[in-house]
Amino acid sequence: ALETLPRIGPYHVLESMGCQYGAELLLGYDPRLLRRVWIRTQPIGAPATDASLRQLRRPGRLRWLAARRSDQEAWDAYEALSGQPLPKILTHPQDWNSVRYWLLDLAEELRAAARDGTMPVTLGLERIWITAEGRAKLLDFAAPESDDRPARLSSASDIGGSSSGHFLGLAAAAALQASSPDAGTSALVPSVPLPLHAVGFLETLKPGADLERCVADLRRLVTLPARITRGQRALLVGGALAFPLLVAGLVWGLAAFRRDVLSAAPELATLNECLSHYDQLQREATSHQRHQELLEAFEVYIAGRFAPLVTNPVQWDNPVTKAVIAPGLRQRAEQILDRGHPAGAMNLDAAAARLEQFFHKSPEAAAREALQNPNLFLGALLVGYLVTGVFVILPCLLAALLFRGGALVALLGIVFVDRNGRPASRWRVTARNLVAWLPLVLVLPGAWFDPRLPLGVGALVLLLAGVSLLLAHRGLQDKLAGTWPVPR
Repeated sequence: ALETLPRIGPYHVLESMGCQYGAELLLGYDPRLLRRVWIRTQPIGAPATDASLRQLRRPGRLRWLAARRSDQEAWDAYEALSGQPLPKILTHPQDWNSVRYWLLDLAEELRAAARDGTMPVTLGLERIWITAEGRAKLLDFAAPESDDRPARLSSASDIGGSSSGHFLGLAAAAALQASSPDAGTSALVPSVPLPLHAVGFLETLKPGADLERCVADLRRLVTLPARITRGQRALLVGGALAFPLLVAGLVWGLAAFRRDVLSAAPELATLNECLSHYDQLQREATSHQRHQELLEAFEVYIAGRFAPLVTNPVQWDNPVTKAVIAPGLRQRAEQILDRGHPAGAMNLDAAAARLEQFFHKSPEAAAREALQNPNLFLGALLVGYLVTGVFVILPCLLAALLFRGGALVALLGIVFVDRNGRPASRWRVTARNLVAWLPLVLVLPGAWFDPRLPLGVGALVLLLAGVSLLLAHRGLQDKLAGTWPVPR
Protein backbone atom coordinates (compact mmCIF):
# COMPACT_ATOMS: atom_id res chain seq x y z
CA ALA A 1 0.00 0.00 0.00
CA LEU A 2 2.97 2.35 0.51
CA GLU A 3 3.61 2.37 -3.24
CA THR A 4 0.27 4.08 -3.83
CA LEU A 5 1.12 6.97 -1.50
CA PRO A 6 2.67 10.20 -2.81
CA ARG A 7 6.39 10.64 -2.27
CA ILE A 8 8.64 13.52 -1.36
CA GLY A 9 12.24 12.57 -1.84
CA PRO A 10 12.79 9.10 -0.35
CA TYR A 11 9.79 9.41 1.97
CA HIS A 12 6.16 8.34 1.56
CA VAL A 13 3.61 10.97 2.64
CA LEU A 14 1.04 9.58 5.08
CA GLU A 15 -0.97 12.71 5.90
CA SER A 16 -0.86 16.46 6.27
CA MET A 17 -0.47 17.77 9.80
CA GLY A 18 -1.39 21.35 8.89
CA CYS A 19 -0.06 24.60 7.51
CA GLN A 20 1.60 27.54 9.21
CA TYR A 21 3.06 30.72 7.72
CA GLY A 22 3.07 29.35 4.14
CA ALA A 23 4.75 26.06 5.11
CA GLU A 24 3.08 22.67 5.37
CA LEU A 25 4.04 19.95 7.81
CA LEU A 26 3.55 16.38 6.55
CA LEU A 27 3.76 13.08 8.35
CA GLY A 28 5.91 10.76 6.27
CA TYR A 29 7.44 7.30 6.41
CA ASP A 30 11.00 6.25 5.71
CA PRO A 31 10.84 2.80 4.02
CA ARG A 32 14.57 2.27 4.37
CA LEU A 33 14.86 2.84 8.14
CA LEU A 34 11.23 1.87 8.84
CA ARG A 35 10.40 4.97 10.85
CA ARG A 36 8.09 7.94 10.68
CA VAL A 37 9.41 11.38 9.80
CA TRP A 38 8.17 14.93 9.58
CA ILE A 39 8.49 16.63 6.21
CA ARG A 40 8.23 20.42 6.20
CA THR A 41 7.63 21.81 2.71
CA GLN A 42 8.29 25.50 2.01
CA PRO A 43 7.75 27.80 -0.96
CA ILE A 44 10.20 27.40 -3.84
CA GLY A 45 13.23 29.56 -3.25
CA ALA A 46 13.16 29.32 0.54
CA PRO A 47 16.67 29.47 1.99
CA ALA A 48 18.32 26.28 3.10
CA THR A 49 18.37 25.36 6.76
CA ASP A 50 21.44 26.75 8.48
CA ALA A 51 24.28 24.28 8.92
CA SER A 52 24.34 24.85 12.69
CA LEU A 53 20.73 23.67 12.95
CA ARG A 54 21.39 20.57 10.84
CA GLN A 55 24.03 19.39 13.28
CA LEU A 56 21.95 19.58 16.45
CA ARG A 57 21.66 16.32 18.42
CA ARG A 58 20.33 17.70 21.68
CA PRO A 59 17.30 16.09 23.40
CA GLY A 60 15.59 19.46 23.70
CA ARG A 61 15.65 20.20 19.98
CA LEU A 62 14.05 18.64 16.91
CA ARG A 63 16.56 16.51 15.00
CA TRP A 64 17.12 17.43 11.32
CA LEU A 65 17.48 14.45 8.95
CA ALA A 66 17.63 15.58 5.30
CA ALA A 67 16.64 18.38 2.92
CA ARG A 68 16.36 19.32 -0.73
CA ARG A 69 16.29 22.68 -2.51
CA SER A 70 15.62 22.86 -6.26
CA ASP A 71 13.45 24.65 -8.81
CA GLN A 72 10.68 22.11 -8.16
CA GLU A 73 10.81 21.47 -4.41
CA ALA A 74 11.97 22.80 -1.07
CA TRP A 75 11.64 20.60 1.97
CA ASP A 76 13.34 19.49 5.18
CA ALA A 77 12.88 16.16 6.97
CA TYR A 78 13.00 15.84 10.74
CA GLU A 79 12.54 13.12 13.29
CA ALA A 80 8.84 12.52 13.99
CA LEU A 81 7.67 13.29 17.51
CA SER A 82 4.84 11.78 19.50
CA GLY A 83 2.56 14.04 21.51
CA GLN A 84 1.23 17.45 20.53
CA PRO A 85 2.08 21.16 20.66
CA LEU A 86 1.74 22.95 23.98
CA PRO A 87 -1.17 25.27 22.99
CA LYS A 88 -3.24 22.24 21.99
CA ILE A 89 -3.13 20.65 25.46
CA LEU A 90 -4.10 23.82 27.30
CA THR A 91 -7.78 22.90 27.49
CA HIS A 92 -7.27 22.52 31.25
CA PRO A 93 -4.55 23.57 33.71
CA GLN A 94 -1.51 21.33 33.81
CA ASP A 95 -0.03 19.91 36.98
CA TRP A 96 3.20 21.35 38.37
CA ASN A 97 4.61 17.83 38.51
CA SER A 98 4.68 17.84 34.68
CA VAL A 99 5.31 21.53 34.05
CA ARG A 100 8.56 21.57 36.01
CA TYR A 101 10.09 18.96 33.67
CA TRP A 102 8.95 20.94 30.62
CA LEU A 103 10.59 24.06 32.01
CA LEU A 104 13.81 22.17 32.72
CA ASP A 105 13.95 20.83 29.15
CA LEU A 106 13.28 24.28 27.70
CA ALA A 107 15.76 26.02 30.00
CA GLU A 108 18.54 23.57 29.14
CA GLU A 109 17.84 23.94 25.42
CA LEU A 110 17.66 27.75 25.57
CA ARG A 111 20.94 27.83 27.47
CA ALA A 112 22.62 25.58 24.90
CA ALA A 113 21.12 27.58 22.01
CA ALA A 114 22.38 30.83 23.51
CA ARG A 115 25.88 29.38 23.75
CA ASP A 116 26.16 28.06 20.16
CA GLY A 117 24.05 30.69 18.40
CA THR A 118 21.15 28.39 17.43
CA MET A 119 18.45 30.35 19.27
CA PRO A 120 15.22 30.52 17.21
CA VAL A 121 14.56 33.92 15.66
CA THR A 122 11.24 34.13 17.47
CA LEU A 123 9.91 32.38 20.56
CA GLY A 124 6.28 31.49 21.11
CA LEU A 125 4.20 28.85 22.81
CA GLU A 126 3.41 27.29 19.41
CA ARG A 127 7.13 26.43 19.16
CA ILE A 128 6.94 24.14 22.21
CA TRP A 129 6.13 20.48 21.57
CA ILE A 130 5.20 18.15 24.45
CA THR A 131 6.08 14.54 23.70
CA ALA A 132 4.08 11.52 24.81
CA GLU A 133 6.85 10.83 27.34
CA GLY A 134 6.11 14.14 29.05
CA ARG A 135 9.18 16.05 27.89
CA ALA A 136 9.37 19.36 26.02
CA LYS A 137 11.15 20.08 22.73
CA LEU A 138 11.78 23.48 21.18
CA LEU A 139 10.87 23.62 17.47
CA ASP A 140 12.62 25.77 14.86
CA PHE A 141 9.24 26.48 13.31
CA ALA A 142 5.74 27.03 14.60
CA ALA A 143 3.60 23.95 15.08
CA PRO A 144 0.84 23.78 12.43
CA GLU A 145 -2.74 24.81 13.07
CA SER A 146 -5.41 22.10 13.31
CA ASP A 147 -9.17 22.22 13.25
CA ASP A 148 -9.61 20.71 16.72
CA ARG A 149 -7.14 22.92 18.59
CA PRO A 150 -8.51 25.20 21.33
CA ALA A 151 -8.84 28.93 21.03
CA ARG A 152 -5.48 30.49 20.27
CA LEU A 153 -3.79 32.06 23.29
CA SER A 154 -2.67 35.61 22.69
CA SER A 155 0.71 34.71 24.17
CA ALA A 156 1.24 32.11 21.47
CA SER A 157 2.04 34.85 19.01
CA ASP A 158 5.72 35.70 18.44
CA ILE A 159 7.31 37.40 21.39
CA GLY A 160 10.58 38.28 19.74
CA GLY A 161 12.60 40.63 21.88
CA SER A 162 11.57 38.99 25.15
CA SER A 163 14.31 37.35 27.10
CA SER A 164 14.54 33.59 27.45
CA GLY A 165 13.69 33.81 31.16
CA HIS A 166 10.54 35.77 30.41
CA PHE A 167 9.60 33.21 27.76
CA LEU A 168 9.91 30.44 30.35
CA GLY A 169 7.67 32.44 32.67
CA LEU A 170 5.01 32.84 29.97
CA ALA A 171 5.15 29.13 29.16
CA ALA A 172 4.76 28.26 32.86
CA ALA A 173 1.84 30.66 33.30
CA ALA A 174 0.06 29.34 30.22
CA ALA A 175 0.48 25.71 31.26
CA LEU A 176 -0.45 26.14 34.92
CA GLN A 177 -3.59 28.23 34.44
CA ALA A 178 -4.57 27.40 30.84
CA SER A 179 -5.25 31.04 30.06
CA SER A 180 -3.50 34.02 28.58
CA PRO A 181 -0.30 34.81 30.50
CA ASP A 182 0.03 38.29 29.03
CA ALA A 183 0.25 39.81 32.49
CA GLY A 184 3.32 37.70 33.21
CA THR A 185 4.01 35.46 36.13
CA SER A 186 3.06 38.18 38.60
CA ALA A 187 -0.60 37.40 37.82
CA LEU A 188 -0.12 33.63 37.97
CA VAL A 189 -2.98 32.01 39.90
CA PRO A 190 -3.02 28.26 39.08
CA SER A 191 -6.09 26.14 39.73
CA VAL A 192 -4.25 24.37 42.56
CA PRO A 193 -1.75 26.40 44.61
CA LEU A 194 1.87 25.50 43.95
CA PRO A 195 4.58 24.46 46.39
CA LEU A 196 6.29 27.45 47.97
CA HIS A 197 9.60 26.56 46.33
CA ALA A 198 7.86 26.60 42.92
CA VAL A 199 6.28 30.00 43.60
CA GLY A 200 9.65 31.43 44.58
CA PHE A 201 11.25 30.11 41.39
CA LEU A 202 8.51 31.37 39.05
CA GLU A 203 8.90 34.86 40.51
CA THR A 204 12.48 34.89 39.19
CA LEU A 205 11.40 34.26 35.58
CA LYS A 206 11.55 37.86 34.44
CA PRO A 207 13.35 39.70 31.63
CA GLY A 208 17.07 39.37 32.24
CA ALA A 209 16.81 36.14 34.25
CA ASP A 210 20.04 34.12 34.29
CA LEU A 211 19.54 30.85 32.38
CA GLU A 212 22.39 29.17 34.27
CA ARG A 213 20.62 29.92 37.52
CA CYS A 214 17.27 28.79 36.06
CA VAL A 215 18.70 25.43 35.01
CA ALA A 216 20.36 24.89 38.39
CA ASP A 217 17.16 25.79 40.24
CA LEU A 218 14.99 23.55 38.05
CA ARG A 219 17.33 20.59 38.51
CA ARG A 220 16.86 21.01 42.23
CA LEU A 221 13.09 21.52 41.99
CA VAL A 222 12.48 18.29 40.08
CA THR A 223 13.87 16.40 43.09
CA LEU A 224 11.43 18.07 45.51
CA PRO A 225 7.84 16.94 46.12
CA ALA A 226 5.34 18.50 43.74
CA ARG A 227 2.27 18.03 45.90
CA ILE A 228 1.07 16.86 49.28
CA THR A 229 -0.20 13.32 48.84
CA ARG A 230 -3.05 11.63 50.68
CA GLY A 231 -0.43 9.53 52.44
CA GLN A 232 1.25 12.64 53.83
CA ARG A 233 -2.09 14.03 54.99
CA ALA A 234 -2.86 10.70 56.67
CA LEU A 235 0.60 10.75 58.25
CA LEU A 236 -0.09 14.24 59.60
CA VAL A 237 -3.27 13.05 61.31
CA GLY A 238 -1.69 9.80 62.46
CA GLY A 239 1.37 11.57 63.80
CA ALA A 240 -0.78 13.99 65.79
CA LEU A 241 -2.78 11.14 67.34
CA ALA A 242 0.16 8.77 67.85
CA PHE A 243 1.04 10.03 71.35
CA PRO A 244 -2.55 9.96 72.71
CA LEU A 245 -3.06 6.48 71.25
CA LEU A 246 0.21 5.32 72.79
CA VAL A 247 -0.78 6.68 76.21
CA ALA A 248 -4.26 5.14 75.93
CA GLY A 249 -2.71 1.80 74.97
CA LEU A 250 -0.34 1.91 77.94
CA VAL A 251 -3.20 2.76 80.30
CA TRP A 252 -5.28 -0.09 78.92
CA GLY A 253 -2.35 -2.52 79.19
CA LEU A 254 -1.52 -1.54 82.77
CA ALA A 255 -5.19 -1.71 83.79
CA ALA A 256 -5.53 -5.17 82.24
CA PHE A 257 -2.32 -6.30 83.99
CA ARG A 258 -3.59 -4.93 87.30
CA ARG A 259 -6.93 -6.69 86.88
CA ASP A 260 -5.26 -10.02 86.12
CA VAL A 261 -2.96 -9.74 89.15
CA LEU A 262 -5.79 -8.84 91.51
CA SER A 263 -7.95 -11.66 90.11
CA ALA A 264 -5.18 -14.12 90.93
CA ALA A 265 -4.69 -12.68 94.46
CA PRO A 266 -8.12 -12.33 96.17
CA GLU A 267 -6.64 -11.04 99.43
CA LEU A 268 -4.77 -8.28 97.61
CA ALA A 269 -7.92 -7.43 95.64
CA THR A 270 -9.99 -7.12 98.83
CA LEU A 271 -7.37 -4.88 100.45
CA ASN A 272 -7.27 -2.67 97.36
CA GLU A 273 -11.09 -2.37 97.30
CA CYS A 274 -11.24 -1.45 100.99
CA LEU A 275 -8.42 1.08 100.70
CA SER A 276 -10.07 2.70 97.66
CA HIS A 277 -13.34 3.32 99.49
CA TYR A 278 -11.53 4.33 102.68
CA ASP A 279 -9.50 6.91 100.76
CA GLN A 280 -12.66 8.28 99.15
CA LEU A 281 -14.34 8.63 102.56
CA GLN A 282 -11.29 10.41 103.97
CA ARG A 283 -11.45 12.95 101.17
CA GLU A 284 -15.07 13.79 101.94
CA ALA A 285 -13.94 15.25 105.30
CA THR A 286 -17.27 15.28 107.16
CA SER A 287 -17.77 15.03 110.93
CA HIS A 288 -21.05 13.11 110.72
CA GLN A 289 -21.20 10.31 113.29
CA ARG A 290 -22.12 7.59 110.78
CA HIS A 291 -19.31 8.73 108.53
CA GLN A 292 -16.81 8.49 111.40
CA GLU A 293 -18.13 5.05 112.36
CA LEU A 294 -17.64 3.84 108.80
CA LEU A 295 -14.07 5.15 108.74
CA GLU A 296 -13.39 3.36 112.03
CA ALA A 297 -14.85 0.14 110.63
CA PHE A 298 -12.55 0.33 107.62
CA GLU A 299 -9.52 0.98 109.84
CA VAL A 300 -10.30 -1.91 112.19
CA TYR A 301 -11.01 -4.29 109.32
CA ILE A 302 -7.87 -3.35 107.39
CA ALA A 303 -5.66 -3.51 110.49
CA GLY A 304 -7.11 -6.79 111.73
CA ARG A 305 -7.44 -8.57 108.41
CA PHE A 306 -4.42 -7.40 106.39
CA ALA A 307 -1.76 -6.63 109.02
CA PRO A 308 0.29 -9.76 108.10
CA LEU A 309 0.31 -8.69 104.45
CA VAL A 310 1.23 -5.05 105.03
CA THR A 311 3.93 -5.81 107.60
CA ASN A 312 5.56 -8.51 105.48
CA PRO A 313 8.27 -6.73 103.42
CA VAL A 314 8.56 -9.62 100.97
CA GLN A 315 4.90 -9.32 100.01
CA TRP A 316 4.24 -5.63 100.59
CA ASP A 317 7.37 -4.33 98.86
CA ASN A 318 7.03 -6.74 95.97
CA PRO A 319 7.14 -4.85 92.61
CA VAL A 320 3.87 -6.47 91.54
CA THR A 321 2.13 -5.33 94.72
CA LYS A 322 3.48 -1.83 94.23
CA ALA A 323 2.19 -1.86 90.66
CA VAL A 324 -1.41 -2.84 91.48
CA ILE A 325 -1.91 -0.78 94.66
CA ALA A 326 -1.49 2.95 94.15
CA PRO A 327 1.16 4.73 96.25
CA GLY A 328 -1.49 6.83 97.99
CA LEU A 329 -3.42 3.73 99.06
CA ARG A 330 -0.24 2.05 100.29
CA GLN A 331 0.43 5.08 102.45
CA ARG A 332 -3.10 4.91 103.87
CA ALA A 333 -2.62 1.24 104.84
CA GLU A 334 0.70 1.93 106.55
CA GLN A 335 -0.79 4.87 108.49
CA ILE A 336 -3.67 2.68 109.72
CA LEU A 337 -1.28 0.06 111.08
CA ASP A 338 0.96 2.69 112.67
CA ARG A 339 -1.96 4.17 114.64
CA GLY A 340 -3.11 0.82 116.02
CA HIS A 341 -6.56 0.18 117.55
CA PRO A 342 -7.90 3.15 119.51
CA ALA A 343 -9.36 2.52 122.96
CA GLY A 344 -12.98 1.43 122.77
CA ALA A 345 -12.76 0.58 119.08
CA MET A 346 -15.12 -2.02 117.60
CA ASN A 347 -13.80 -5.52 117.16
CA LEU A 348 -12.99 -7.16 113.81
CA ASP A 349 -16.30 -9.00 113.54
CA ALA A 350 -18.27 -5.81 114.16
CA ALA A 351 -16.17 -3.97 111.59
CA ALA A 352 -16.75 -6.73 109.01
CA ALA A 353 -20.50 -6.59 109.65
CA ARG A 354 -20.51 -2.81 109.22
CA LEU A 355 -18.66 -3.11 105.91
CA GLU A 356 -21.14 -5.74 104.69
CA GLN A 357 -23.89 -3.19 105.29
CA PHE A 358 -21.89 -0.62 103.33
CA PHE A 359 -21.12 -2.90 100.35
CA HIS A 360 -24.44 -4.82 100.57
CA LYS A 361 -22.22 -7.89 100.37
CA SER A 362 -18.98 -9.09 101.88
CA PRO A 363 -15.81 -7.09 101.10
CA GLU A 364 -14.44 -10.13 99.26
CA ALA A 365 -17.54 -10.34 97.04
CA ALA A 366 -17.40 -6.59 96.41
CA ALA A 367 -13.78 -6.92 95.29
CA ARG A 368 -14.62 -9.81 92.94
CA GLU A 369 -17.53 -7.89 91.43
CA ALA A 370 -15.35 -4.83 90.85
CA LEU A 371 -12.85 -6.98 88.95
CA GLN A 372 -15.51 -8.69 86.84
CA ASN A 373 -17.00 -5.53 85.37
CA PRO A 374 -14.20 -3.05 84.72
CA ASN A 375 -14.65 -0.98 81.57
CA LEU A 376 -10.98 -0.84 80.63
CA PHE A 377 -11.63 0.30 77.06
CA LEU A 378 -13.69 3.35 78.01
CA GLY A 379 -11.19 4.26 80.70
CA ALA A 380 -8.29 4.13 78.28
CA LEU A 381 -10.35 6.02 75.70
CA LEU A 382 -11.06 8.78 78.21
CA VAL A 383 -7.37 9.08 79.06
CA GLY A 384 -6.49 9.24 75.37
CA TYR A 385 -9.14 11.90 74.83
CA LEU A 386 -7.80 14.07 77.66
CA VAL A 387 -4.21 13.63 76.46
CA THR A 388 -5.30 14.65 72.96
CA GLY A 389 -6.85 17.83 74.28
CA VAL A 390 -3.94 18.83 76.49
CA PHE A 391 -0.94 17.65 74.48
CA VAL A 392 -2.22 17.86 70.89
CA ILE A 393 -5.14 20.23 70.34
CA LEU A 394 -3.99 23.11 72.54
CA PRO A 395 -0.36 23.04 71.26
CA CYS A 396 -1.68 22.73 67.71
CA LEU A 397 -3.82 25.86 68.05
CA LEU A 398 -1.05 27.82 69.79
CA ALA A 399 1.54 26.80 67.17
CA ALA A 400 -0.82 27.83 64.37
CA LEU A 401 -1.44 31.19 66.00
CA LEU A 402 2.25 31.86 66.65
CA PHE A 403 4.09 30.07 63.82
CA ARG A 404 1.43 29.08 61.22
CA GLY A 405 2.02 25.43 62.10
CA GLY A 406 3.56 23.07 64.60
CA ALA A 407 6.60 20.81 64.72
CA LEU A 408 4.92 17.91 62.92
CA VAL A 409 3.84 20.14 60.03
CA ALA A 410 7.38 21.48 59.73
CA LEU A 411 8.85 17.97 59.95
CA LEU A 412 6.67 16.78 57.05
CA GLY A 413 7.58 19.87 55.01
CA ILE A 414 3.98 21.10 54.79
CA VAL A 415 2.88 24.72 54.68
CA PHE A 416 -0.67 26.05 54.40
CA VAL A 417 -1.34 28.66 51.72
CA ASP A 418 -4.33 30.69 50.56
CA ARG A 419 -5.98 30.70 47.14
CA ASN A 420 -3.26 32.90 45.66
CA GLY A 421 -0.51 30.53 46.76
CA ARG A 422 0.79 32.82 49.52
CA PRO A 423 1.33 31.55 53.07
CA ALA A 424 -2.00 31.69 54.85
CA SER A 425 -2.36 34.11 57.75
CA ARG A 426 -1.95 32.89 61.31
CA TRP A 427 -5.66 33.43 61.95
CA ARG A 428 -6.63 31.41 58.88
CA VAL A 429 -4.35 28.51 59.85
CA THR A 430 -5.72 28.66 63.40
CA ALA A 431 -9.27 28.58 62.03
CA ARG A 432 -8.30 25.60 59.89
CA ASN A 433 -6.99 23.67 62.92
CA LEU A 434 -10.01 24.66 65.00
CA VAL A 435 -12.35 23.32 62.32
CA ALA A 436 -10.29 20.12 62.13
CA TRP A 437 -10.41 19.42 65.87
CA LEU A 438 -13.86 20.81 66.72
CA PRO A 439 -15.80 17.54 66.14
CA LEU A 440 -13.43 15.71 68.47
CA VAL A 441 -13.72 18.43 71.12
CA LEU A 442 -17.51 18.03 71.11
CA VAL A 443 -17.36 14.31 71.94
CA LEU A 444 -17.03 14.69 75.73
CA PRO A 445 -19.56 17.54 76.20
CA GLY A 446 -22.04 15.39 74.32
CA ALA A 447 -21.94 12.89 77.18
CA TRP A 448 -23.62 15.44 79.46
CA PHE A 449 -26.74 15.36 77.28
CA ASP A 450 -26.80 11.67 76.44
CA PRO A 451 -24.26 8.96 77.36
CA ARG A 452 -24.78 7.40 73.92
CA LEU A 453 -24.07 10.64 72.07
CA PRO A 454 -20.23 10.37 72.20
CA LEU A 455 -20.42 7.07 70.31
CA GLY A 456 -22.38 8.71 67.49
CA VAL A 457 -20.13 11.76 67.44
CA GLY A 458 -17.04 9.56 67.49
CA ALA A 459 -18.31 7.58 64.50
CA LEU A 460 -19.04 10.85 62.72
CA VAL A 461 -15.50 12.08 63.43
CA LEU A 462 -14.02 8.91 61.91
CA LEU A 463 -16.30 9.25 58.87
CA LEU A 464 -15.33 12.89 58.31
CA ALA A 465 -11.64 12.04 58.69
CA GLY A 466 -11.96 9.29 56.09
CA VAL A 467 -13.83 11.52 53.65
CA SER A 468 -11.26 14.29 54.08
CA LEU A 469 -8.39 11.94 53.28
CA LEU A 470 -10.15 10.68 50.15
CA LEU A 471 -10.60 14.18 48.74
CA ALA A 472 -7.98 15.32 46.24
CA HIS A 473 -5.49 18.06 47.16
CA ARG A 474 -7.08 19.06 50.50
CA GLY A 475 -9.53 17.90 53.15
CA LEU A 476 -12.83 19.27 54.44
CA GLN A 477 -11.15 21.43 57.08
CA ASP A 478 -9.02 23.10 54.40
CA LYS A 479 -12.03 23.68 52.16
CA LEU A 480 -13.94 25.34 55.00
CA ALA A 481 -10.97 27.47 56.09
CA GLY A 482 -9.84 28.37 52.55
CA THR A 483 -6.37 26.83 52.89
CA TRP A 484 -4.29 24.41 50.81
CA PRO A 485 -1.51 22.15 52.13
CA VAL A 486 1.51 22.38 49.82
CA PRO A 487 5.17 21.34 50.06
CA ARG A 488 7.43 23.91 51.63
